Amino acid sequence: MQPPYYTPSSSTPPKKKRRVWPWIVGGVGALLICSCIGLAYIGSHINNSTDTTASSSVQDTPASSKHIVITQYTATTTHPTATTGGSVMSFTATHGNPHIGGNLSDFIGKYGIPSDTTRQPYNFTIGSGDQAILIGVRTQVRKVVQVIIVGPQTWSKQTTHAYCSNFMPGDAQKIGGDISFSELYKSAEGEFSFMVNDSGSCVLNIPQS
Repeated sequence: MQPPYYTPSSSTPPKKKRRVWPWIVGGVGALLICSCIGLAYIGSHINNSTDTTASSSVQDTPASSKHIVITQYTATTTHPTATTGGSVMSFTATHGNPHIGGNLSDFIGKYGIPSDTTRQPYNFTIGSGDQAILIGVRTQVRKVVQVIIVGPQTWSKQTTHAYCSNFMPGDAQKIGGDISFSELYKSAEGEFSFMVNDSGSCVLNIPQS
């Protein structure tokens, strides 16, 4: 399920235009995959086998301003080794901030070992039941090129956007788009798209050529 990525004249060459379609096409495809994964996961209520603890709370306020408050999640992590097709692959844990363009090991350090180490996306689960959050990660040479998040379906688009923003690099700067469809950002890690769904899911994606 991998998401999608003249000889000049003597006169001044025209300004090169930014290629936006790879982001949009890749992001739309990833968002559809994200929704399917989330519905299947929520329906089955499968708990992750990792040693992970999580907490979340709902703050009751007047109907005009009711919102969900997400608290910090923590995880206890070992340094597991997975065997895949006769070869041994080590899943090390580091403790940087998990984000798009970062290292897979930072996700392992915070959320534990993925539920399935033999194929991508690598899935992490925090919480359980209706408040469970599924985080799917795709990598290229251990660099995270896609983050798919499926939270509770009761989350509003604003709540989902706020939660998913935690997975952007600290130096991310918005360069286009809007929350109603897709936003475009740039950082030292590269340019990436950020799409938010209405039902508690989002996708951060670095387009691949």
